[in-house]
Amino acid sequence: MVENRGGDGGDLGVEMVARSEPDGYTVGLAASPRTPFAHAQAGKMRFDAAKDFTFISTMWSLRISW
Repeated sequence: MVENRGGDGGDLGVEMVARSEPDGYTVGLAASPRTPFAHAQAGKMRFDAAKDFTFISTMWSLRISW
């Protein structure tokens, strides 16, 4: 099941994933480059991106050659 949670630059959906049970069934996809730097940019957040998540894989990469 996909549950799209928008709002606050994606932080609401990221917080939902951070608070979910660590049972291996919840996967979060954060396309926003803001997520890893949320604490530095927005101050106090209700999740810690470094401690609450486990990096699995890069989904895509954009390379521009001039």
